[in-house]
Amino acid sequence: MQQAARECGVSPATIRRRLKDGSLPNAVQGARGAWTIPVTDLIAAGLNPGQPSPPDHGQGVVTDLTHAENDHGRDYGQRSSSQVKALHDLEQKLLTEQREVEHLRTHVSTLQNNLDDVRTAMRMLEAGPRDRADRSGSDVTEHVDHNGMTVDKPARSESAAGGSFLRRLFRRSK
Repeated sequence: MQQAARECGVSPATIRRRLKDGSLPNAVQGARGAWTIPVTDLIAAGLNPGQPSPPDHGQGVVTDLTHAENDHGRDYGQRSSSQVKALHDLEQKLLTEQREVEHLRTHVSTLQNNLDDVRTAMRMLEAGPRDRADRSGSDVTEHVDHNGMTVDKPARSESAAGGSFLRRLFRRSK
């Protein structure tokens, strides 16, 4: 049973199931418990002795790779087991790459949304102090210096009065 499983590229449990369901009618159990299974029974049960059976690929993938046609109906004929394995490996790589591309597209979309939010916040931050300064009427105030002379002095904005506006905005609460 172990040898038949190895030759067909399946697990021994698969061979046991085929024995139990009657798919291997000519299999004989010897005196010591070893099974003798004719190759014709293995082939009739859908197993492929001498080459691994094609694994279940899921949706959208050709499962019979030993005799395949392309999308245009061109027959490629019989494929060797190494070609089947190489084709299977390439299909798996393609599926992996397609999943990665979809993941990256989702990630890029998220980053674009975040960037839009940051741009909006920056526009709001940049517009805020200017609007307040414009409402005060002037960026320049008159000031009498220590000599009694009147001098023009730039008005202090709210951000200058209490430190950086951004620093106050993002200050962590303690």
